[in-house]
Amino acid sequence: MALHCIVRNLHEEGRKITFPVPNAVDNICSKRNNLPSNPKELLMLVDEVFERREENLDLQEVYREFVQVYGRVVFDPKKPSPLNFAHTRFTSSWQMKYTLQCNLTLRDHRK
Repeated sequence: MALHCIVRNLHEEGRKITFPVPNAVDNICSKRNNLPSNPKELLMLVDEVFERREENLDLQEVYREFVQVYGRVVFDPKKPSPLNFAHTRFTSSWQMKYTLQCNLTLRDHRK
């Protein structure tokens, strides 16, 4: 939740990630857990946690991982509106295989 807020507000492409909850929900959860809702203050706390664990917080790496999990909205100016916006999702090979199997099974049951 804290990383959602940090990446969404402090990474230049963070607003394009399609997180499953709105920013307001993350802020409510932050308040409930006595965490600051200000992303810069939250980043300082998360940095301290990473330092205690002797790890480095790489915002770009966290962004990439969130894009793989949640997907993002991309813009292609070559296409006409509304087709110029697309939602991308990362799917691993086993997820693609599973999805294909499910779709084939559903299609067979509909016949």
